[in-house]
Amino acid sequence: MKRLFLILTIVLVSFLASAVTVKDLQKQKKQNLEKLAVTNRMLNETQKGEANSISRLAILNEQIKMRQALVSNLNGEIKAIDARIAEIKNEIAAKDKRIEELKANYAKLIYHINYKQTKQDKLMFLLSANSFSETYRRYRYLKEYGAFHRQQTEELEATKKELEVLKTELEDAKRNRTISLQERQSETNKLADEKNKQNILLSDLKKKESTLLKQLKEQQRKADEFNRKIEKLIAEEAAKAEAKRKAELAKKQTQSGGKTTTPTVATLTKEEALIAGNFEKNIGRLPWPVERGVITGKFGVQPHPIIKNVTTNNKGIYVQTTKGAVVRAVFDGEVTQRFSIPGSNNAIIIKHGNYRTVYTNLTDIYVKIGDKVTTKQSIGKLYTDEEENKTELYFQIWKDKVVLNPEIWLAK
Repeated sequence: MKRLFLILTIVLVSFLASAVTVKDLQKQKKQNLEKLAVTNRMLNETQKGEANSISRLAILNEQIKMRQALVSNLNGEIKAIDARIAEIKNEIAAKDKRIEELKANYAKLIYHINYKQTKQDKLMFLLSANSFSETYRRYRYLKEYGAFHRQQTEELEATKKELEVLKTELEDAKRNRTISLQERQSETNKLADEKNKQNILLSDLKKKESTLLKQLKEQQRKADEFNRKIEKLIAEEAAKAEAKRKAELAKKQTQSGGKTTTPTVATLTKEEALIAGNFEKNIGRLPWPVERGVITGKFGVQPHPIIKNVTTNNKGIYVQTTKGAVVRAVFDGEVTQRFSIPGSNNAIIIKHGNYRTVYTNLTDIYVKIGDKVTTKQSIGKLYTDEEENKTELYFQIWKDKVVLNPEIWLAK
């Protein structure tokens, strides 16, 4: 039985070594399908708008990219299944060979027991020994011979069972391969259809370059106005914090007879320092400010998707999501500002030590200045542009007076 357990363990470990890859690929496939369901819903929403738009193109581009990743994922899954099928076939061949060997050995043993040895033969074999020690050795030999016979029988039965398990696994793997092939064909067809829609949309938008350029200038004007407002608010917050710090320091100096040395730079409170430190440790792991969404406008200088030799300079990211989406705080902090700018709806600033996150384009705000918020807490509802049926958040991260790329801070 110990040997059987050892053999089954080896088979199981061999299976798991290849199965881990398939399991990981299937997990990735599930994640890709969930993301595609979101972009598909957003495309359906924007399709209800009055005209084709840059935002619709951005979603379609993202959907094509995810669909390509899904097809690649399925290719990897099929490759992994093929590798496992080859392994199983080799294992089956080895088991078949071993069974034949065991059957041959078993036949010889049966022949020897039935035709070569009787009870009298065994008894005479023991009694014909020249000494007691030799009799004992012959007795041990007969006992070990019987044990060997039982072991061979058990191994034969165990190997047969292992063979049946492998054959069942082979059939399962073949079925999974067929399903994966069908999925790949379906996703490949969808990808071709999406690329065709992309070409049609690009062609339609290129005919509207002058209109798009006008829209871009207006968008950039609003963004610049918004960024100036943010910079001003942050500077005011910093000035107030510094004034408060100096007042507290002056009070301490008076109480201690003027012996306290005034620091030349502003310092964080212990609580602020702790929050800032924790925030910084979570780079690449912060939750998204909306439950589901797609980045339709990246941070920094970006080429315009339609107009050649034209770029935009974004000090945040644009995250498009579905209608009715709720905006969430990406980390614990304190609401320090809530305000509105014409054309940008309402905005919130949350302070996390010397870091700040900014959430823009909200219709409803659920928090007030001074509120302490927690990670993923709902803070407002996102505005939907009824003309384009577009629901988009403008999101920023600041460290002191420096704006950072939010995308690298968010979880993948």
